[in-house]
Amino acid sequence: MTLAEEVSFLNKVPIKKRLYNLPKTVNRVVINGEKSKFIDKDVIEVLKDFEQNALSKGLNIQLQEVTSKRKVVRTSRNRRLQESKFK
Repeated sequence: MTLAEEVSFLNKVPIKKRLYNLPKTVNRVVINGEKSKFIDKDVIEVLKDFEQNALSKGLNIQLQEVTSKRKVVRTSRNRRLQESKFK
């Protein structure tokens, strides 16, 4: 499962349903948050709970780049400051 760029609390229930309704034949789950710029803490909680539950059932689970990521709002001033650092 690859997470979206923005994973808000609104994604919590759909992600939980998808994870807990996996077919019994699935023995490995990879959740990739590498491209996510923001992952809500409630979603992280769901993923961590699922990880603990899955491990206790012998399911192989891998969380890639699934961390609490803050939403960064950049203004044109910030961009100019960042650009000037590289000149």
